Amino acid sequence: MSTSSSRAPSRAGRPATPNPTAGRPSSSEARQSRADDRSAQQNAGSTVVHTVRPGDDLWTLSEHYYGKGQDWRRIAAANPALLTGGPDRLEPGWRLRIPDVDPQLHRVVVRAGDTLSGIAEKEYGEPGAWHWIYRANLGILSNPDLLPVGASLVIPPAPGSDPGTAPADGGGASVGARASASRDHAAGGTQDVSRTGHQDDAGHSADAAPSDPTGSSDPTGSSDPEGSTAPTARASVPASASPAASSPSSVSPDGIPEAGPTAADAVDGSDLGSRAVQLAGVGGVLAAAVLGGLATRRQLQLRGRAVGRRIPQPAPAAQQLEAELGRLQTPAGLDLLNLALRAVGRDCHRRQLPLPRLQAVRAADDHLVLVMAQADLSAPVGFVVSGTEWHLDSTDADYLAQDGSVLDAPQPYPGLASIGAAPDGSAVLVNLEAAGLLGVTGSAAMTSPSPTSPPPAPSGPTEAVESGLLTALATELAFSPWSDELVITVVGADQGLAESIDRYNVSATSSLDQLLDRWEQRARVQRDHLLGDPGAAAGDYRIDPDLADPWVPEVGLIFCRPDTWQADRLERLLVTDPPVTMAAVVPGDDLMTDWRLTVADGSAELEPLGWALEPQVVSESVGQLITELIATTGSQETEPAPWWAADFGGDDHLPARALAGPPSDDQPDVVAAESAPADVRRPAAVVQPGASAATDNWPSIVVRAADEQIEELVARSDAAWAWLAAVDRPGASKESAIVPNPFADPVPQAPRHPTIMLLGPAELLGTAGSPPNRAVMQCIEYCTWLLEHPGSTAQAMSAALAVAEGTRRSNVSRLRNWLGFDDQGQPYLPDAYSGRISLSPLVSSDWHRLQLLTHAGVNRTSTEALARALELVRGAPLADAAPGQWHWAEEMRTDMVSVIRDIGVELADRARAASDIDLARWAASRALTAAPQDEFLMGARIRTEHQAGNQAEVERLALQLAAQGRALAVDLHPDTVDLLQQVMEGRLRARA
Repeated sequence: MSTSSSRAPSRAGRPATPNPTAGRPSSSEARQSRADDRSAQQNAGSTVVHTVRPGDDLWTLSEHYYGKGQDWRRIAAANPALLTGGPDRLEPGWRLRIPDVDPQLHRVVVRAGDTLSGIAEKEYGEPGAWHWIYRANLGILSNPDLLPVGASLVIPPAPGSDPGTAPADGGGASVGARASASRDHAAGGTQDVSRTGHQDDAGHSADAAPSDPTGSSDPTGSSDPEGSTAPTARASVPASASPAASSPSSVSPDGIPEAGPTAADAVDGSDLGSRAVQLAGVGGVLAAAVLGGLATRRQLQLRGRAVGRRIPQPAPAAQQLEAELGRLQTPAGLDLLNLALRAVGRDCHRRQLPLPRLQAVRAADDHLVLVMAQADLSAPVGFVVSGTEWHLDSTDADYLAQDGSVLDAPQPYPGLASIGAAPDGSAVLVNLEAAGLLGVTGSAAMTSPSPTSPPPAPSGPTEAVESGLLTALATELAFSPWSDELVITVVGADQGLAESIDRYNVSATSSLDQLLDRWEQRARVQRDHLLGDPGAAAGDYRIDPDLADPWVPEVGLIFCRPDTWQADRLERLLVTDPPVTMAAVVPGDDLMTDWRLTVADGSAELEPLGWALEPQVVSESVGQLITELIATTGSQETEPAPWWAADFGGDDHLPARALAGPPSDDQPDVVAAESAPADVRRPAAVVQPGASAATDNWPSIVVRAADEQIEELVARSDAAWAWLAAVDRPGASKESAIVPNPFADPVPQAPRHPTIMLLGPAELLGTAGSPPNRAVMQCIEYCTWLLEHPGSTAQAMSAALAVAEGTRRSNVSRLRNWLGFDDQGQPYLPDAYSGRISLSPLVSSDWHRLQLLTHAGVNRTSTEALARALELVRGAPLADAAPGQWHWAEEMRTDMVSVIRDIGVELADRARAASDIDLARWAASRALTAAPQDEFLMGARIRTEHQAGNQAEVERLALQLAAQGRALAVDLHPDTVDLLQQVMEGRLRARA
């Protein structure tokens, strides 16, 4: 991806270490102060002074004061004593002149309970006008649903109206009148940009205090025990006064009005972690496609992982991006779209009808609109046809799903990809094959999604916008549910994305001419065939499974602008009838094509349909993190597993933080969530003297006293888990069976203290309080995160879980009440007056218990301890986690699956060696519930049944294992091939 010299300037850093001269102004600051004085005398009404706070940069300030980041050089030029005129790094505490601020702009201050639609109704008399306010405040708002309390919002005049004209419906006073009143109220013509007092849910005063340049605060003085100063999304207390009645802004000693809070000021640094992975216009369809692809790739990694090895894990910043994608994804909408399109193709093939020419789609979670090129065509049962539009609701889609073969039907429109979001939040997808040649033209602007779309980010110059659009298309097409039925060629871009995808149908080339040579040859063959069969189209052949292969579409994503000759070749190739199966997306506005996506002023228009939408743009930084995720999950390399003792010199290898003292400020999770630069790596854990070293990324068990011996810790765990009766281990006949204990107490036992059950469906047992009425699973997720990240801050928690601060506070409160108090009257979740949140040491989990049982290494743990560890398994880890939740725990989940599989293989091998067939069957079967269809566990089952003389079961399992390999399109491990030959044919086949 290309960059430009006009990139967004660097953000403000933390203040440097104090020095003896810090109390008096520097010479440059003095010069700046004199310049401010002169400017105030010349034009005090149009200039404000902004005090730089942590997180500020010139681009964001320009967005806030001018509405677009490209004007940042105006601020740089107005402050020559402090800035060079280039993309300087801002120091907190600097006072910058902001020239030419529109004095007509009216501002309101966000109060508890405010929403954009509510403010729009007060200001314009129309709740639907919220997007005018949103677009005018993109420098402050990262999500239209999350308003930072205390932030000063610009209220622009209604488009097409004079500032002094009231709305047509007469709702409320005019913008101009309110702006005038604000100016009259403020001394010296200053703007109303101050903070106003409000009360939080508890009734505490929340009047904004002067900003501390260091960004530090006294947590004991906060009304929130977690010490968070981040804003709530929608506080339950409604605003009791009109925002227009806020107090006047403060005036600097220079006589220039001081600016109100910016985004960084409003959240007091809580968004620093999320900014590292801010998703610029990424839609739910793209997010769902990427996460589905990552899950498939991890499944293949786990399948091929050797015993005692671990699959690689992405860096913390990439993990945080994955969690954010999980929050944004709309898998239901993607599944509905996939079902609907295949149903259309199957219906046409069965009824011998021509395949309709699909142009575009508007897709929501529960409703689809397919836009066809022709009107009033015959549609499958379940669709409602209205002219060229075919409507399908999710309830009607249930009828289509009754035919189980519909998902096996060929995908008739594999060139479909999303390009943005409609004003109602639905995804807009274009059939690139029908378009033939799609031109994209971007301008340096800010993309602003609809209320249900992801948060925006600066898109940068023209080339960056066009590159971001193409990167989004390449990523989605490569991981969509129909990606196997499409060929993708990337031209002229950074080869990293295509290389990381590493699929047979995704390639990259630096030569557009070579691609056009190949396409022209293929187009000649296809057009000859189509001209010989009048009335037929390429799609008609594709829906016939016997004829589909030669008609697979190919999409070229061309990142470089073609020259005149190349543009002419593209037009003759892709815009000439009869249409062929090639399509291209090309930057530039000089192509002769009807289909064009034009991005300007924060929005886009799709021609020839005339649709207005918010474009889907992947920024360069987000694209790099996506590439890292794709590359990591596609790697076949593994690393030594920390649960396998052969890789360690000592006898024990406890998880790192189990040996460490109380969490420090350098705790990796806090560092990653609060700053999250792209190159962050977890530092090695601090190990107490005398303890054996462990790997730096093996999950925690519990923070224990430095003088507590491991034997004491295990004994304490044994006592705490005495409530869980041992599971009887009779012979297991099915690899997926959970064998209950027939002698178990009919009354379920409960632990004495709160215990999280993660090795199966997630549960929280042993609590002293009552479960909340709602958000039970979210509370369990929060409790697990706190258990795995003791001593973290509220900011780190919000960033890692990708939730608003208000949501976090509400759920933490519910969790605290649910956990209750121990026998000594101490809370299981104490108030975090230190600013660090930790659970009571009495809170534990079955995952921690499993780690303690195998602390010496799976291959060095006693057979009985391995069996006790497997008894904890109740199914696949986090089996009931909903989409969008627990994505922060993906590393932990894959470790759980890997450890359980290795325990199952090790225990089954030991049992067979001791001729304990029942134990061997049980071990492999139990582990298979956590790692279904695992090749090594299936091999253990086959060896066990072969040793038992059960040939029928051997053949069944062998055929099942071979079928799994074919279904996944992967080769069986050579040891598995040898095993199948031995048990099925009695010997190995002869080899040269």
